[in-house]
Amino acid sequence: MLRALLKGSIKIVLAIYFRRIELSGELPDEKVGGRLFYGNHHNGLVDPGLVLAFAPLPMSPLAKSTLWDNPVIVPFLSATGAVPVHRRQDVGGDDVDNDAMFARVIDALDAGENILMFPEGISHNAPCIAPFKTGAARILLGTQPDRAISLQPIFIDFDHKTSFRSRVLIHFGPSAPFVRAPSDDLRSVTETLRALLEESSTLTGDEPSQRLLERVASLLLEAPPSADERRGARRLDSPDSGAGETPATKSDSPSPVSGERGPSCHWMQRRREALRRARCALQAVRAAGLDGPVERYFEKLEIHRIFDRDVAALQARSQRAGEWLWEAALLGLLAPLGLVGMLLFWPPYRIIGWAAGRLASEPDELSTAKILGSYVIFPIFLAVYGVVCFFLFDGGWALSGWVLVVASAFAALNVRDRLDRMRRVRQWLRSRALPESEMAALRAERSGLLDSLLGLECVNTAGPEGHEEANAS
Repeated sequence: MLRALLKGSIKIVLAIYFRRIELSGELPDEKVGGRLFYGNHHNGLVDPGLVLAFAPLPMSPLAKSTLWDNPVIVPFLSATGAVPVHRRQDVGGDDVDNDAMFARVIDALDAGENILMFPEGISHNAPCIAPFKTGAARILLGTQPDRAISLQPIFIDFDHKTSFRSRVLIHFGPSAPFVRAPSDDLRSVTETLRALLEESSTLTGDEPSQRLLERVASLLLEAPPSADERRGARRLDSPDSGAGETPATKSDSPSPVSGERGPSCHWMQRRREALRRARCALQAVRAAGLDGPVERYFEKLEIHRIFDRDVAALQARSQRAGEWLWEAALLGLLAPLGLVGMLLFWPPYRIIGWAAGRLASEPDELSTAKILGSYVIFPIFLAVYGVVCFFLFDGGWALSGWVLVVASAFAALNVRDRLDRMRRVRQWLRSRALPESEMAALRAERSGLLDSLLGLECVNTAGPEGHEEANAS
């Protein structure tokens, strides 16, 4: 019972922290067993938390042994059946003994259990898949040859991993049976595992290439729909500007397991598809000399402080007006309770942000620190507000007051998100304030770039990935 409550709390907290959580790719069936899941590691404990909370089947993670020294984390490690891994860097580079760990994990796979691990061995911020440790290969090679063991890569993509109310996509790559060959060794199996994860990633390996990739993807994401797309389905709208997005970088389809619904709810998947097409074409973009013009175009957007989407102008003005009026109406209804929530929960929100900024030494640690802090700080404030309610009111009124306090926190989240969406109004008005000649020049420049990109064969031959439906829980 306690284990289920703890796992449920992980899901709730992550669904609050992230505005939208989406699943895509080859989602495993809940009956799958004996599978090794492995993924990229760019956001600390958030990475395993997301997979464990939202994957459609149970799995046990491998975790560094030093996490058991943290009393806040230990209950969650127990709830998820985590297996401790002793790392050399945690003991000053000395040799470590993981034989018992390997035996335990191998026996679990042979028995039909699922294992989750992150073979890079560290959480990091580089736009690449770091070199793999050999542990995953050792586990696979240690399983019984007559067992039906399989493996599946998972790529976790954040639009802004350090920001509250940002978005995340959990992409399950193609699964494959593990078929051992006589020539298999630790090195060859490790290289195979890394290559499979690379195929599911949208990373380039270095910062300049990643920036170019995201800018090319932004152009492709806002490209006019083809005739096939127009016949097949109504075009999905791109989302509001949100946490961590800037005018120069803002750039299909299961339902999100958490977050907004409606036409923009699959945007992270559409973004992934655009990134994948851009990644296939990156070398051709440079060979055709398009990298310079793309960079100069986005530099102009930065100067004017507008988004590529505003230049693309794919959405009719009447649609924009209707969207904004609807958002304004809902904002007006929620504002009273939401403003109360903002007032009550601004102190713990700021305390957590302040503490996380000082405890986290790297960007990939920041969200982990914020989420762990929320498990400590928010319950304290909720308890204090509960005491105040029972001090000020009698009986049922006190309980009703405390329930209203809790409801105000969720109303505040909704108001915050809608205020973020309303920022698009100011952004669009800023673009309308540009002289028509400058906007026309930007549109002509963008149209020329897009025509050149779509003229590259590799952009058009990168077919869409398959997606499975992920229903909200």
